[in-house]
Amino acid sequence: MKVKDFIKMLQEQNPEDYVRIPGGAIWFAEPKEGYWDGPYQYRDGENFVISTRGSKVDIHIQDVEDFIWNNDGDYSKIKLDLAGYSGETLDRQVNDYKKKFEKISEKCKEFNEKSIEHFSIQVLKKLQEGWRVRESKKHGKWSRSMMDFVKYASPDKRMNMGECSAVYKSSLFESYNEDDKFRFWRLK
Repeated sequence: MKVKDFIKMLQEQNPEDYVRIPGGAIWFAEPKEGYWDGPYQYRDGENFVISTRGSKVDIHIQDVEDFIWNNDGDYSKIKLDLAGYSGETLDRQVNDYKKKFEKISEKCKEFNEKSIEHFSIQVLKKLQEGWRVRESKKHGKWSRSMMDFVKYASPDKRMNMGECSAVYKSSLFESYNEDDKFRFWRLK
């Protein structure tokens, strides 16, 4: 389905209604070349088409678990609006959701703690080998995901997300020697 047809279909609905997509909440739309990330699927009249032609728009969703993980276990921004329930049913639904959120949050926090410990060790090993941690600015802001290990007379090595997170979250490291493009990080 083309974007214009999708918009037309939505315009035929009550504009005050919310859009529901099974599996989560719509988070953002991302344009891509048709071949990127593999074929896409669409409806063309009564036909089901699998294609890599032209361009496509991926609609990204997040479910509750994704949201909690993407917020480091914090679920305080999840709002329950269960006006369709009342009495014991409402109480049970609220309690069930809160238990679910807490369980996900605990798993997330435990995993993050272990990951930060693991990746902090990896970063410390690189520093002991003479590498330095360099962070780049992206669009005028420090980019937590644009960090490299740099060493004189050696090609730069891109840091993975775990290593970047360890630098920011472990409290073992501090930034120094900042300019318009880069700043470096060292052990405190």
